[in-house]
Amino acid sequence: MIPLPPFRLITAPSDARITALVDAGATVAPGDVVATLEAPRGELRLVAPVHGRVGGTLASIRQTVTSGDGVVWIER
Repeated sequence: MIPLPPFRLITAPSDARITALVDAGATVAPGDVVATLEAPRGELRLVAPVHGRVGGTLASIRQTVTSGDGVVWIER
């Protein structure tokens, strides 16, 4: 049996600029928006895939991220 990590990392799906982030410590459920990004093709919303608490952010508002960069992590 493979153990699941105690956190879930949410990454940027493409190159974009962060316009909104959820606060660290916030409780989230699957489908809750944890970050909003502005990409060349429009607005992207990153959603929580699991129940948990936002452990922190790896980026800040107005920061540019590239595809695959970590943005938020959720403690399970």
